[in-house]
Amino acid sequence: MVTQAIPDDAPVGTTNLVEHRDPIAVLSAAYEVEHLEDVAAVVEAEESAEEAASIRTAGERFADVAALATASRAATSLDRLVDDGLLTCEQRQAVAADEAMPNLARVLRQAEIAGHDPHRVLTEAVTLAYLNNVRSLAGVLHHRISERVNLEPVGDRYADWIPAVADPAWHQHLADLALAADTRRDILGAETVAETPAWAVEAFGPVPDDPTQRLEWQERASAVAAHRELVGHDDPAVALPGPPKPGQVEAYASWRAAWRALGMPEATRAEAEMSDGQLRVRVRAYEREQTWQPAYVAHELAGTIQAEQRQRHNATIQATAAGAATDPAEKTRLEREAAQATALADALAKQRDQLAEADQTRALWYAHTAETRTAAERARDELARRGVDADQLDDHTTADEWLAAHAETERLEDQHRSVTDEADLADVAEARASDAAVFADRAADAGRAESAPADIRAETTEKPAAADLGSEDWTRVPTADQTANAVTRAQRALREIEQRKQLEERRTADDARIDQLTRWHADDRADEHNNTREVENAPQLQLTTPID
Repeated sequence: MVTQAIPDDAPVGTTNLVEHRDPIAVLSAAYEVEHLEDVAAVVEAEESAEEAASIRTAGERFADVAALATASRAATSLDRLVDDGLLTCEQRQAVAADEAMPNLARVLRQAEIAGHDPHRVLTEAVTLAYLNNVRSLAGVLHHRISERVNLEPVGDRYADWIPAVADPAWHQHLADLALAADTRRDILGAETVAETPAWAVEAFGPVPDDPTQRLEWQERASAVAAHRELVGHDDPAVALPGPPKPGQVEAYASWRAAWRALGMPEATRAEAEMSDGQLRVRVRAYEREQTWQPAYVAHELAGTIQAEQRQRHNATIQATAAGAATDPAEKTRLEREAAQATALADALAKQRDQLAEADQTRALWYAHTAETRTAAERARDELARRGVDADQLDDHTTADEWLAAHAETERLEDQHRSVTDEADLADVAEARASDAAVFADRAADAGRAESAPADIRAETTEKPAAADLGSEDWTRVPTADQTANAVTRAQRALREIEQRKQLEERRTADDARIDQLTRWHADDRADEHNNTREVENAPQLQLTTPID
């Protein structure tokens, strides 16, 4: 019995990753035959022929053969790097035994489909920075490639995704499979034109009458129809399903070709590839940003400005009237009212400046959180497209609920446990009470020790009052307490923004320092390599003096 199926040309270290199955289990599984419904031989033959002719069969075989043909390519590239002096023998052995080696080979295949040379990409990842004292060399190389290399697939057909292999037999086999898949794609495009399903009409509109536009319509529809058949998506209303699982390189390239054919915006593609949990995190991120937003004071600022202008106007009128008055008592009254109006206008001017500063701070907050807000809006749209309510959280169990359920389970199980001695029971109860007290003390100490510093996003939970634009007099003069509260919120927001700017500047400086060290490291490695080559190619001195 084959208990560990491994190809002959599998890369070094694959044996450690394949699970060893029990021989008896393998043998018993061979006798477990699924009982299928009896069908006529003709029907069985038709279904088998359809399955064999589908793009799913050709596409899956193409992916499997491509994986086999390129199985040892990553190992070969690593060996070349050792010969070039860019990797040590110890590092090469560590990569071979690394569990992340299959992921490294997979990302190199992704880079190839994206139009890059896999060996060059791997070389750049190795020479990017030092690899000393690294736990997982393959994981570090995978991260460097994923972060710095554009892995967007290029091409729309399987013929564009044939890997570069040296063996002519492998290359011919891959070309035949690609031809079969692309031929099936063209057939699906013609069938889509003839049948005009709902998803195609919704995505591309009705089939045009112009022959040139008709061919263009068919070409775009064929890309979507091919991926639908590849993954078995038969929804008549939704043209394109979600992206395939990570690691399915060829399937992801097919999905990207269908995405481009549909003319879907690239801005929303990242959200389409995310899970529901990741989308909820984006929505929650903006909700946390809203907790420290400054109050909206535009209507209060407008009301304060209008009130100040009215008081200035009244002060001018009263002063003019006082200058023209002949009665001393009337003149005194008018001067006093003019002085009061001037004092009130000065107070409103001071309040106006404070509100203007708070309004400016809110504008800064709005610009500072624009990226998070836009990402949250796109995440909400994607969740709505999937039929998921972004505001309705999934059922989850809190720590208190779990502890209560655990205590109830223990209580129910205690009823069925045997009791041998009352003294033993008393001792157990006493020990439990002592353990509970110790646990409570430890929990209290842990709570005090693990208390985090105050976070403005968590402590500022009050929401600023929204502007009531529907009221008749939406411009109003706030009270002194309301203005002070708005200014306080604005000051806290300014401190948060300033701290974020300092953190961003520190990160930028660190990145620049890392890039500089990386360049120095690359230059040093290149100089060492050149010096080694010069020593190897230098002519050897020969002894010409005869020896007696």
